[in-house]
Amino acid sequence: MGIIPIRPAEPADAPRLKEIALAAYARYVERIGLEPGPMGADYEEAIESAEVWVAMADDVVAGYAVTRHPGDDGVLLENLAVEPDHQGRGIGRALIAHSRLARWRAARRTSSSSRMRR
Repeated sequence: MGIIPIRPAEPADAPRLKEIALAAYARYVERIGLEPGPMGADYEEAIESAEVWVAMADDVVAGYAVTRHPGDDGVLLENLAVEPDHQGRGIGRALIAHSRLARWRAARRTSSSSRMRR
């Protein structure tokens, strides 16, 4: 697939993230007997309170990752979903790698700035 464009989610992306979650997690409803948490998630709130990345394919949001940072250098992958029509193209893998790299860069900036203040 080549390079997968990834950007921070914007509030206007929330309805699309909900669509992706419903499509990506639908197959699990019958298997587990209830809707998985991401199907009922508040994506507007997630975009506001977490780090949310979206991956683009064919000029549309094709997948997303919701991450939180509970420690100084950790990344908690709270939710990852890829539109079923776009699965198998490496989008999920790219989102995970991007989330880890973004956290590493943020930690490096924090570490560098605290060393400079000493």
